[in-house]
Amino acid sequence: MSGGDGGDERDRATGGDLPPSEIDRMFDLLEAAIEADALTGDQVDRLLAILREAVDGATGLDPEMLAELLSVLERFLLDPEARGDVDIDSLLGLFEEAPGVSPSDRDTLTGMFDAVEQGLRDPAGVEPEDVDQFQSDIQRLVNDMADPARGPGGLFSQSERGGDTSGGVDPFRLAQFAAVVTQRASGNSVESGIRVGTRLAYAAANAGSPAELLTTTRAITLDELRRAGIDIGERRSGWLDTHREEVVEDRPVTRDALAERGAQLISQSAEVGRDESVHPAFGSIIQQLSTDEARILRVLAVDGPQGVVDIYDRQYLPPKKWRVARNLTMLGRDAGCRTQRRTPVYIRNLRRLGIVEISEDPIDELKRYEVIEAQSHVEQARTRAKRARTEYKRLQLTDLGVEFCELCFPFEVTVDGEGLQVRENAGAGR
Repeated sequence: MSGGDGGDERDRATGGDLPPSEIDRMFDLLEAAIEADALTGDQVDRLLAILREAVDGATGLDPEMLAELLSVLERFLLDPEARGDVDIDSLLGLFEEAPGVSPSDRDTLTGMFDAVEQGLRDPAGVEPEDVDQFQSDIQRLVNDMADPARGPGGLFSQSERGGDTSGGVDPFRLAQFAAVVTQRASGNSVESGIRVGTRLAYAAANAGSPAELLTTTRAITLDELRRAGIDIGERRSGWLDTHREEVVEDRPVTRDALAERGAQLISQSAEVGRDESVHPAFGSIIQQLSTDEARILRVLAVDGPQGVVDIYDRQYLPPKKWRVARNLTMLGRDAGCRTQRRTPVYIRNLRRLGIVEISEDPIDELKRYEVIEAQSHVEQARTRAKRARTEYKRLQLTDLGVEFCELCFPFEVTVDGEGLQVRENAGAGR
C-alpha cells in the first residue's frame, strides 16, 4: 500500500507522535521482507525487534530519528540492487547494538497474556484493574524485549512456539510490533491497549501465513487509529474498508462487535462522495476460487448461460417422480477444466458464493440440450431410471457475479445483469 495522500499527514496524528505515513513505511518494509522474500525468516524477526525498539513509547526514537532509520532500511531493503551491495546481517547487527535491549521478563509476559485470554473469553467482563495491569505489562514487555538472536532464552523460545520455526516468521513478534506501533500512534490509550492486544493475539493465533497476518495487523492498526479519532487519510481509509473482513473476523465476534460494525456502515453510508465502487465481498470471493472455477466463470461471462439437466424416474399410477441425478452439464469440458470430475463441486461453490445461480427456465437454444444428453455421464444417469425424464434448466451469472467478473478478470463480459442477454460494447469504459 505504498504511495502517499499528501505531504501534510505528519500533522494529522492527534493521538501520539507517530503519524500514519510512518506506520505505512514500516508496514511496507515488512511487506517487502515477507511477501517479496527480501529477507529470511530470522532476518524478518530481527527487523521486527529493531522497529519495535525504535517506536517504543518509553525508549524509542524521536520522530526525526525514526524517519532517518526508516530511510536507511528502505534504501537497502526495498531496492533489489542495493540489497546486493550490503550484508543484511551486518546491517541488522549494527542497529541491534543500540542500547536498550535487556532480557525478557517472563512474568510480565504471563500476566499480559492472562489479560488477553480474559479479554478473549469475556470482553465485557474485563475489570478496570485488569486494563491497568495490561497497560503496565505491555509497557514492561516492550522495554524488556530481547534480541531474537539470543536463541532459546528469547521471548518466544522454539519449544514455546510449538515446533521448529527456523526460517519462518514468529507471528507473535509481528503482532507485538503492531501493538507497540498502535500504542505510540494513539498516545498510549489504555482502552486501545487492551483492545488491540486482544485482537492481535487472536489474529496471531489464527493466521494462515505471515503474509496474511501482515495484512491483518496492518488493518487492525489502521482501524485502531481511526477509532482513536486520528485522520489516517482517504487512501488508507479506502484500503481499510476493502480489508474490513480482516478486522472483523480476526477477533471474537460478539453482539457489541456486530452492533458496532452495523453502526459504522450506517454512518459511512451518510458520507457524501464516499467511493464504494468495489463491493467489499469481492476480496473474499476471489480468494475462495480455484483456477477451474475461474474458467467456468469465463464461459458464463463470455458465452452466456449454459444448459443444465436433471434426470428423473417416474411412474404413472399413482403419478410420482423422483430425481436420479441433478445439475448435469458439459460446462467442465467446455471451460477446459483440468479436473472435470469436480465440476459439480465447482458449481456448488460458485452458487454458495452467490455469483452463479441455476434457473428453472431453459436456455433459448434447445438443441444444445441434445448434445448434453448425448454425453456418457448423462446417459449413465438415464439407465438408472426405468422411465427416464429429462428436465432442462440453465446456469447463469447473478447480478453480483456479472459485476465481479467485470472487475476482477481480464476477459470481456458480454452478458447483462440478469445473465440473459448479450450486450453490445460490453466492458466499454472499463
